[in-house]
Amino acid sequence: MGRIDRYILREILYPSLIGLSALTFIVITRELGRLLEIVVRQSASATEVWAIVAAIVPNLLIYTLPMAILVGILTGFGRLSSDSETIALRAAGISMNRILAPVLALGVAAWLVTTAITAWIAPATAAHVLSLKGEILLRQAPLVVKPGIFNEETIPGVTLYLKSISSTPPEWHNILLDDMRRKDEEMILFAESGAPAFNKASNSIQVTLKNGNSYKTSYLKSQPFDAESFLSKTLLIPLSEDPEGSPIPGNVETPTRTLWNRMQNHGTASTYIMER
Repeated sequence: MGRIDRYILREILYPSLIGLSALTFIVITRELGRLLEIVVRQSASATEVWAIVAAIVPNLLIYTLPMAILVGILTGFGRLSSDSETIALRAAGISMNRILAPVLALGVAAWLVTTAITAWIAPATAAHVLSLKGEILLRQAPLVVKPGIFNEETIPGVTLYLKSISSTPPEWHNILLDDMRRKDEEMILFAESGAPAFNKASNSIQVTLKNGNSYKTSYLKSQPFDAESFLSKTLLIPLSEDPEGSPIPGNVETPTRTLWNRMQNHGTASTYIMER
């Protein structure tokens, strides 16, 4: 790359970096409301907040990086034109193709970076954000779930009663759980103990119940209930409020390869292509 190419690239690159910083900061400020909600409601530490911010940035770069390159090109060529440097370059025998070569190189580089972020980095960081939120929520569960009372608002559609809670490791004792999230079905569980943990794969709180009984009633069937005794039973409580929804991360948090496999298996490409 010659001196002229480096000069033109510098005139475009500097405004692009400034524009990228400014645009990313502006978009991050729009996310401050969600971050403040996490801090206030879930008592997240400063380290966890910074980890969430770092995980959000790649998803923002998908939009701010192309805009920053456009701002840099317009600003750089605007300054070259206002100082008559483009006329001087043409008068010196430098063709327009030579002037546009650094611009094309920068655009291709930005395109490759944006594609890599969109296809691989952004889904991983979006899933990491869900994981961080779930871990914060699980750690704050003793503050949300109160022992000795019926907790009806903690999980929509579920009434939970615990006699006591152990904090290290987290464990619930003498559990009664009434699950009414399905409109035509109700399930009541009794268990001696339960160990909650965050399940990254399904974006839910996984509770392993031990030594209990479950009673399931279906309002569409004639029999009164189905009874079952168990030594160990795993219960998934989705963090989403939609009880009928699939307890898996959304398309935004799903890797591109997984979306491609779903597209091949189900044959409905439009929904998955729009995510990437």
